[in-house]
Order: sequence, then C-alpha cells, then structure tokens
Amino acid sequence: TFLQTQLVNVGLNECFPFNITDIYNDDIFLTNPTTIKVNKSGVYHIIYKIPVNIEGKKNPIEQSIGLYINNVLQKNIQRTFGAIDPTYKNCMSIIGDDIIYIPENTLLQLKNNGFSNKSKNITSYNKEGRSANINIVKIG
Repeated sequence: TFLQTQLVNVGLNECFPFNITDIYNDDIFLTNPTTIKVNKSGVYHIIYKIPVNIEGKKNPIEQSIGLYINNVLQKNIQRTFGAIDPTYKNCMSIIGDDIIYIPENTLLQLKNNGFSNKSKNITSYNKEGRSANINIVKIG
C-alpha cells in the first residue's frame, strides 16, 4: 500500500507521486515518489483510488489516470472518475481495480493522461483523511 497524504498537483503526462509506504515489502517498493518497482513476476491485484478536487472545474470528468508498466500504457486499464461521494461535494475519485500479469523487475506508474488536447491538471483532494492510495497484492 502506498499513500499520498499531501495536496499534489499533477500536470498532463506527469506521474502521480506517493509519499508513504504503509507496509514495507522487499518485493514491491517505491524507487522514487512516482515509481513503484515489482521484483517478482506473477499475477497481481492492483487497486487505486485517487480523490480529486473538482471545485471550480467545468469539465472534471475529462480527467483520467492510466496505469503504466515499464513506461507502456496498459490500454485496458485506464480510468476516469468512478465515484462521487455526496459527503465531500468538491471531491470525485478516480478508481482502478484490475488483475494483471507483471513480469519480474517491473516499474509501475500512475500517469495523468487526460482525454482532451487541453492541458488538464489533477489536483488531489486530501481533506478529512481522504488520501490517494494504491494497493498491489500478489495473488498468483
């Protein structure tokens, strides 16, 4: 589990950073704030939830995050907004939940890859303890 507990602003084609590792694991770890290394090959369950501040945005739905493996976009694993929580009126979440095969010594990144030609920054929402997170679990 990796968390981002601070407010971050991620530009178009930039990678989403994480600042906390919840459980230390020699096989899955942060090499830098935006890159996760997976040492062992296998089938992994990857779940991520990125709360995004939508206050004042006219078209927030155009924002998306793609999963990159060794700097290659996984075409069927790209997510746009998946959940609106009425308790947090200025927040929508981009949610991904996928099972994929990952080769050994692989680098994973979540990248802001908006749909439109206009630059769309993603500003995280971190109020009320709603941190961005990614969980990577080896299942096979």
